[in-house]
Amino acid sequence: MIYTDFQGEKISQLGMGTMRLPVVDGDNANIDEAAALEMFDYAYKHGINYFDTAWGYHDGNAELVTGKALSRYPRESFHLTTKFPGYDRNHFPKVKEIFAKQLEKLQTEYFDFYLFHNVCEYNIENYLNPAFGVKEYLVSERAAGRIKHLGYSDHSGIECFKRFLAAYEDVIEFCQIQLNWLDWDFQEASSVASHIFSKFKSSFTNSQDAKNICSQIYYICCRVLVKKELEPVPLRYLEDLLKSRDIFALESTVSQIMEYTRE
Repeated sequence: MIYTDFQGEKISQLGMGTMRLPVVDGDNANIDEAAALEMFDYAYKHGINYFDTAWGYHDGNAELVTGKALSRYPRESFHLTTKFPGYDRNHFPKVKEIFAKQLEKLQTEYFDFYLFHNVCEYNIENYLNPAFGVKEYLVSERAAGRIKHLGYSDHSGIECFKRFLAAYEDVIEFCQIQLNWLDWDFQEASSVASHIFSKFKSSFTNSQDAKNICSQIYYICCRVLVKKELEPVPLRYLEDLLKSRDIFALESTVSQIMEYTRE
């Protein structure tokens, strides 16, 4: 397994998601626990230490099965991720209740990573409305140690993405974007990737921070666009990233990568 460093923590570059676990008789809410536990065991034994779930996966049962599976392993041996279910606007007044229930379902005292989930045009006004107190509450849970790292997942276009980031950038440590490797234009992925780099490049504290971001952008770009008949991004670009020692060289290399993928 290949691992990456995130703020001093060793995280497997391949994680296990729980949105589509095996089910019984095609019923999405009825997870085949025996088959799911076998999958968790295989992943864990082969070096995966990052496990991602969410409140709504499998009609709420993914968190239960994930908690059951991971409770068999030493808590410090894996990184657990779940999310605030902002995809349903009825959840915004219930952030405290939902968070407490997630701790219970996942049989844990803390989350390694916790996300504001599914930020998009449908719910952006709720996320930006201070009356709900979602941002402040989850920041307080991080201060209390029940969240180690706070981030968000984005399913929006670039303008909505910018609005959320402008309001939350003081508390955000990471983000997940919706990306289709066969369609660079899906949900304006190329614009989002460009904005991520330009927004955060001035806040990198050292070259390794920048390399981590740039390597992610490299892997995002390293795809085959069938409709454009492009080859994968040449390996030399990744080599250039790994050899770079300063932010300006890194930025130049990323620009070359993105220019190549736009051809």
